[in-house]
Amino acid sequence: MADLGNTSELESELIKRNREIAKVRDEVLKAERRLEDAQMRNDDLLEKVAELDAEVTTKSKRISDLDEKAQVLQQKVVAKEEQIQMLHKEHAEQLQSLRTEFEAGDASRAEDIAKMDELRAQVDGLQSEKEELKGRIEEEKLKHLNTQASLERAEAGTREAAGRVVEHTRRLKELEDELKEKEEGLSAAQARQLEEERGKMGDEIQRITAVMEEHRAVREDLEGQAK
Repeated sequence: MADLGNTSELESELIKRNREIAKVRDEVLKAERRLEDAQMRNDDLLEKVAELDAEVTTKSKRISDLDEKAQVLQQKVVAKEEQIQMLHKEHAEQLQSLRTEFEAGDASRAEDIAKMDELRAQVDGLQSEKEELKGRIEEEKLKHLNTQASLERAEAGTREAAGRVVEHTRRLKELEDELKEKEEGLSAAQARQLEEERGKMGDEIQRITAVMEEHRAVREDLEGQAK
């Protein structure tokens, strides 16, 4: 019985040890997986570091190139400033020379300036005269356009009046012919009515003829103005 108890204890101990071993093995596997993950992350980081190193190298080269260009531009700026200073100096010398020359020939210069002022005044006068003439020309053009429009209206009125004269003349001729045909059979009242109509038609023709004469006079006047 003692042996059986020892065996049971050994089995329990063995089971316990196996569980511990399994647990340790599981922890080892987890540690290996974590290690693999860490190695993968490390590889990614190494790749990113390599990319960053390449980018840093490229940007460092770019910075170096920009520094060189900046130095070249700075040299150009310095050279341009020196050139500007020289030009300022030459300009000042030229101004001084001109001032000296002007002061030396002051009387002659004053005479030249007076002549220039006189010529400028003449030019201004001619310019004013030119502007005045332009205004007159525009005014005459406007008058001509207005006259032309009035002439066209007068001609239209004349044509209309002439048409009315032709129509009334035709109507008067018809009435006269009708009067001649019916004169024998008309009563005294009808004859008077027909005569009155003929008189009214004659008066209308005379009125229209007078209007035409008036239009003709206006047109001739407008044509004279247009010339």
